[in-house]
Amino acid sequence: MKLQSFLRLIRLPNVFTAGCNSLAGAFFVGVTFDRWPELIAVATISMSIYAAGILLNDLFDLEEDRIERPERPLPSGAVPIRLAYFMVSVFTFVGVLIAGLLSTEVFITAMPLMAFVDSYNQWGKKTVLGPWLMGMCRGYNFGLGLSLVPLGFFTWTGILAMLGYTFYISGITYISRQETKTGETKGLRQGFILLIAGMAMVIAAMLLHSNRTIYGFDIQNDVPLLGGLLILMVLMKRLTTVWKTAFAEPRPETIQNVVKTGIINLPLIDFAIVLAAAGPLATIPIVILFSLARLTARKLYTT
Repeated sequence: MKLQSFLRLIRLPNVFTAGCNSLAGAFFVGVTFDRWPELIAVATISMSIYAAGILLNDLFDLEEDRIERPERPLPSGAVPIRLAYFMVSVFTFVGVLIAGLLSTEVFITAMPLMAFVDSYNQWGKKTVLGPWLMGMCRGYNFGLGLSLVPLGFFTWTGILAMLGYTFYISGITYISRQETKTGETKGLRQGFILLIAGMAMVIAAMLLHSNRTIYGFDIQNDVPLLGGLLILMVLMKRLTTVWKTAFAEPRPETIQNVVKTGIINLPLIDFAIVLAAAGPLATIPIVILFSLARLTARKLYTT
């Protein structure tokens, strides 16, 4: 087995984005670098659970992939099926162990996250609940970071940001369902509406967290907040561009480009929310993981 095949199987670029996601939650509720072991731990939990979920996804999709995507690592035999099952156990064990050692709050948050991952893969993927289960996975992943602070999971701005991530990823998942349906646009339209709604919720969370209204900016003190909002505007423009191309020519290549753009640029949302809430220095870990995601995405697919 080639290592590259296994890294393709777990969607390594996306694994890095999962780490960005939980770190964003931690910085959003005021966790600082003096708690760096906990920051590393919560990012590791996120990435482990994500990797386990992706492996389960491909294991449950094995028969379908043998027909529609025979070149992928499992149906092609590049990665042994027994190894995939074994690594699901390893990644799950690592995530649960670290969560339990970290704190009761983190452990309690990690359990529903794993339940959402398992539910999506076992029965929810092809149901109407599928995109929402996937969205809840990302929402609760952000919540892992929030739970590093007592009751941080239950702040109004934290909940609003979690909902934003949930809607955003639900939209991406709706769009990804169109990958093999050339010529159809219904899912593209529904997904894009959810995606934009999610970004709007994140923007609202950033404004409320900063105690600002849309008309109440103080230019001198709100440069990080304005910078975060600008980043989200740029990302929204990029997503709109690739979505328009897919909507005009709905085929696997254009639709995959929307999904890839939405997922691989998810850390930009993390970056924006951390910049606005905690300042430029707190974005350094996000930048590192995002850079790794971008670099590995050049050779490893993300959908």
